[in-house]
Amino acid sequence: MEVLRANKKLVMVLIMLFIIASSTVISAKELSLKEVIEIGLENNSEIRLAREDVEELQRNLAIILARQDWQVDLAADYSYLDRDLTEKSGMDLSISKSFSSGFTLNPTISVIQDEFGSDDYTIEVSQPLLASLPTDLQQDYFRNSKNLLAAEKNLNQQKSSQILSWLDDYLHLCRMIEKRDMYNKAVEKAQENLAQVLQEQKIGEAGKNDLLTAQVSLQEAQYVLEDTKKELEEGKLSLANALGLSGEQTIKISSNISLISEIKEKVNQLTVEHLKQTDLLKLVENNSYDVYANLIEKEILQQELAWLKKDNLPELNLIGGYSNEGNEYSGDDIDGYYLGFSTSYTFYDSGEHALKLKDKEAEISSNQQDYQDLINNLKEKLKEYLNTIELAKMNLEKQELTVEKNKHELAIAEQQLAIGYIDYLEYQEYYLDAMESEVELASLKDQLFINNFKFVNFINLSSNDIINIFTE
Repeated sequence: MEVLRANKKLVMVLIMLFIIASSTVISAKELSLKEVIEIGLENNSEIRLAREDVEELQRNLAIILARQDWQVDLAADYSYLDRDLTEKSGMDLSISKSFSSGFTLNPTISVIQDEFGSDDYTIEVSQPLLASLPTDLQQDYFRNSKNLLAAEKNLNQQKSSQILSWLDDYLHLCRMIEKRDMYNKAVEKAQENLAQVLQEQKIGEAGKNDLLTAQVSLQEAQYVLEDTKKELEEGKLSLANALGLSGEQTIKISSNISLISEIKEKVNQLTVEHLKQTDLLKLVENNSYDVYANLIEKEILQQELAWLKKDNLPELNLIGGYSNEGNEYSGDDIDGYYLGFSTSYTFYDSGEHALKLKDKEAEISSNQQDYQDLINNLKEKLKEYLNTIELAKMNLEKQELTVEKNKHELAIAEQQLAIGYIDYLEYQEYYLDAMESEVELASLKDQLFINNFKFVNFINLSSNDIINIFTE
């Protein structure tokens, strides 16, 4: 009876384990290329940092605009003097509003509760008459708005670069699957050959050497197959980690999908169009993110220098307002309007302003040198990309001839194997060479596409087109 109960418990445990395993398998979701890249665009650390830069600058601009809008401050106080048993309390309500022209409005209401009692309020306004400089808020807004343009361009560049890298890895996995299938077939053929040799050995038509050759052929095919499977799984795991996929998400690998064809068509079209340009370097200069960021920095530095040159000019402000202030001792009210001017000018600063000018001019000079270095680097990179594309085309043409050659040699090897001129191990080498050369041809086509993609990404004209495929 106890044995029966134990068996029932064992069956229940096995059923539960089966259900858990089944649910795990069911929960694993196979995602398409478009879906995994959409996830990658959200999870990738470099893209996330670039996105955070954009969001931070957007928040900074919103904060600046908020500071120019109405501001309301409330302050209250209470005091008690034990010496003469008197109490005093008060409340101040201050409202301010700044305008881009420099005009400011500051109404204030004060309520004091004491033995006299008083309610005071003032309204103050000020307007710069010699507006030599924008306000600090305007200057900050200018800097942040310019930096935002560069940050947005960098975000698109990062997205496009990551998509390129993921596509490269994805296409490599597609070729690994083709190799796995090819080696599977090679194992099957080697198994069939071994079975045939064993039959021939039984009737005396095959010797020990034939059997050993068949066994070695099978083991070699099995080894290459297992090695390819491991490399394929490692590649899948690496790509999944790069995309930020969870453990329940897997990638569906297939090179025959319309998405890849669509991207290839866009990239190849852009490549052909750009290679026709007579002045490619100018095109690169106009669209390079690095050059764009450098020019944004230059614009900011030059504007800061212009502001700095005006920083020591005299300032003249018109101030005015209305005040109703109660007398703290008599309780009398004093009403009145007032109008006046305020001015300031730094007569001597021990050379501080001149040093600041030199420092800013040095920054501009460094920026200009960086620009020239960027142009020189772009020239070198442009040559590298063009040479890489040309060599990839030549390599592709050579591989097409290699495929034809290996096919021809395989056909001859099949005839030689049939008449016993070569053994199966030699034939297997011809077979694998022919199959591997076809996979290599597909890989070289992928590489030419990737090189074209790198080229148009280098020029930075494809970013929006490619990104839109995954975000629309």
